[in-house]
Amino acid sequence: MKASFKRYTLNFKQASGTSRAVYTTRDSWFIFLSDETNTGIGECAPLPDLSIESLNRMSAKLLQVCEEIGFFIQFSEELRAWPSIRFGLETALLDLKNGGNQILFPSAFTLGEQGIPINGLIWMGTPEFMKRQIRSKIDA
Repeated sequence: MKASFKRYTLNFKQASGTSRAVYTTRDSWFIFLSDETNTGIGECAPLPDLSIESLNRMSAKLLQVCEEIGFFIQFSEELRAWPSIRFGLETALLDLKNGGNQILFPSAFTLGEQGIPINGLIWMGTPEFMKRQIRSKIDA
């Protein structure tokens, strides 16, 4: 099995606030696991000031994981201090197991046969801003 990763910077459409910070961008790393025929993809996406990982060391740790992929697949608990990497590795393995189609759990939703009744996120901000978001989600 071969492993690699790539870092992407995502640009938010609007500034998004949490209890600790306001984000306009977010770095996310994707891990790719390949066998002879398929590639599984997993996302490693820690949030600055909210996740326990050191964002400055993410690429170095992912390089180590990719270089020692057999070890980390067998002993994923060694990544307990790196939960976003562990999640990315586990989802990449699941994707690979399912044929590399980016469908981790086949369902009516992933087949496009059923939607999600409601899914919304309210970002931190002024009370007026949060009320507008709530009203928008209720209307939707």
